Amino acid sequence: MGLALTRFREYAMAELGLEIDSQLRAKKFIAEILETQKVYYLKQGKYAIESESNNYEDEEGNPLSIIPFWSKTYLPYARKWHEGSAIQELPIESFIKYWLKGMNKDGLIVGLNWDQNGIGYECKPLELLENLEGIL
Repeated sequence: MGLALTRFREYAMAELGLEIDSQLRAKKFIAEILETQKVYYLKQGKYAIESESNNYEDEEGNPLSIIPFWSKTYLPYARKWHEGSAIQELPIESFIKYWLKGMNKDGLIVGLNWDQNGIGYECKPLELLENLEGIL
C-alpha cells in the first residue's frame, strides 16, 4: 500500500506540474500576442493542423478537435511538435474577429503555447475571446 500511494503521489505531482506549466504558458501567450499583435499556428497544405483535446468531449464521449496556437517565443516548440509543417502568422485582429468566433461555431477547442509533446492549456474559443476583449 505504501508503494502504491507513493507512486500515486508522484503521478499527481507530475500532473499538477504539467497543469501549472500549461497555465503559465497560456498567460505568456496572452501577454505576448497583445504585445506583438501576432498569433502563430501550424499549417499543412491549405489547413491548420488539428489534434484531439484531452479535456473536452462531445455528447458521445469523443474528444473534440483542437487547433493549437503559439506566441512568438514558443515557436520552437511548435516546430518540434509537428515537424515539417509551415508556420503561419496571423494578425491578432483576424484571430479575434474571425478565427475564435469561427472555431466556436465549428465546435473546435483552442490550444495555447503547447510544448514539443503537444501538452498545453486548452480552452473554448469564447473563453479566450472574453479574456482578450477584457484586456483590449
